[in-house]
Amino acid sequence: MADYRMKRLSNPGVLRSIDRKNLSGFLTQYRDFFARRGLKLPEKSKGGRLNYDKLITILMTPDEETPHELLDALYLIDELSTPDAQAALINEFHARSGEMEIFVVSFPENLTLDNPSPADVALCMWLYDRNVVVRVHAEWAMPNATRFYYFRSSESELEFPDRIEEALSNLQTELGNWFESQKWGRSTEIFDFGGDVDRWFLVRHGQPYRRLEGWNGKSIVSIEYQPLIYDAIVFDGEHGLLKVKPCSHPGPEAELYRNLVGKHVFGDDRMFSEDQVFSLEPLKDYGQRSLGCGANEGLDSIRATGLIWHFQDVYGRVETWNSDNIFSSSTDLEGDVVETAALIEAEFNVVFSGETNPRPFRLQLPNIAKFSRNEDISLIERWLTEQRFMDNEAGNDNVATIL
Repeated sequence: MADYRMKRLSNPGVLRSIDRKNLSGFLTQYRDFFARRGLKLPEKSKGGRLNYDKLITILMTPDEETPHELLDALYLIDELSTPDAQAALINEFHARSGEMEIFVVSFPENLTLDNPSPADVALCMWLYDRNVVVRVHAEWAMPNATRFYYFRSSESELEFPDRIEEALSNLQTELGNWFESQKWGRSTEIFDFGGDVDRWFLVRHGQPYRRLEGWNGKSIVSIEYQPLIYDAIVFDGEHGLLKVKPCSHPGPEAELYRNLVGKHVFGDDRMFSEDQVFSLEPLKDYGQRSLGCGANEGLDSIRATGLIWHFQDVYGRVETWNSDNIFSSSTDLEGDVVETAALIEAEFNVVFSGETNPRPFRLQLPNIAKFSRNEDISLIERWLTEQRFMDNEAGNDNVATIL
């Protein structure tokens, strides 16, 4: 599980929104545990009231005796107890089973989904087929952009092998070995989410163990668990690029993925290089003109808002420029800094068509880009290529015209 925090099930209203029949079916699996914590679950045959306040207290203060499976279930159910997640769970179930009448045909008699709440759906899905819950949560956990490392392949286009499942299985095993060597646990799983332009994979793995103190109403207790995180691997087959989004930065994971993905998926651990993918020379050569959007559908305007310069002297000095618009007073970059220092990083604000508030993105040489949202990436990459900020093909002189 990831960091143990319950945002929804800690609310009595959310717990009460779960049908009693479904909640009882879940809780009775851990009847002995709850009894040790002072909560007697009502017997099905005798009826009786459930003490929701006591239940929440127990769920919010796990101790060393709390079953790990219960913690995992609570975390995932809590994360997916939303209307949007309900729709995603049902759609994933349909895709897997081919059954559309999920409420009538699919569930056993001890579960009910008559007029279900989102928490009902999440809980029942966990009881019926937890693989559905795990996959939907993985997709929801897909990192929303942030920092990507770009690696160019030795081929202008990427073609996946016919036996991709076997390649991913081998990749998963070696990644697990590496994570275990870092004391993050061996458990690793790769999810393939496909994609029309970019093909997305998520790698779920552990982090270092955490031990927390809590209070059970009588004494201090402790709980230990291993949080989970998700890294992203994205293949741009059209341009022969591998994009990696590791959750830890800085760290060795980007280099690890570069080597192991090449080795297991394409049979060559040197398939992807660290050659420079991005350039900031257009800002120096063309100034304000380099930020034109021209005929780029989906983009209204782009401003440069931050520049970082590196003086390649014995002191390794760095100078940072920040502004609402770097080119507000001049259409070109001017001064001694421009002549003597290397431009190594730039931040931009982009206004997308139909929107009023800008969103930032950042380029860091030689091959790092940071975006605000996943859906922004393809539009910005197309603009970067046309404006000569991005050379996404080996041996390409990038002859696009600055707009």
